[in-house]
Amino acid sequence: MGLRDALVQVGKSLHADVEEDGEGRVSIEVVLARRRAGTLEKRLRYRIGLESDPASRTVFFQEYLWEDDGRPLDLAARLGEKEQAYRVSGAEAPGNIEAVASLFAQRYGAEFDFPEVRLRLRDACAAEGYQLRHLIPL
Repeated sequence: MGLRDALVQVGKSLHADVEEDGEGRVSIEVVLARRRAGTLEKRLRYRIGLESDPASRTVFFQEYLWEDDGRPLDLAARLGEKEQAYRVSGAEAPGNIEAVASLFAQRYGAEFDFPEVRLRLRDACAAEGYQLRHLIPL
């Protein structure tokens, strides 16, 4: 099947939007929950950014969890060039989003199973001979 196709298939099985850039990175994004806040509809969004390194047969991933209200957002202005350090862990390692997710869970009245998503990705990578590693910002 190929690694890219395997990652896309996992994203589609989650009913997520899957995007690929010209450099081989894959992003999987899904709206986890919705709620009304006054006149706005708030959406809780989850994104996984995946980047493969064929030389080491490794896929590195980062997770993002945020709330938006559907209005256009200029991410380039908010995510300017900056240097960042990461801890590299196995796919099973909990990330920083678990702490944030517990706050959102109260607000949205929902529970989220991020470990299950990570395990699906790990299994898809392993089937293609790759290991999955979690980049966790320090």
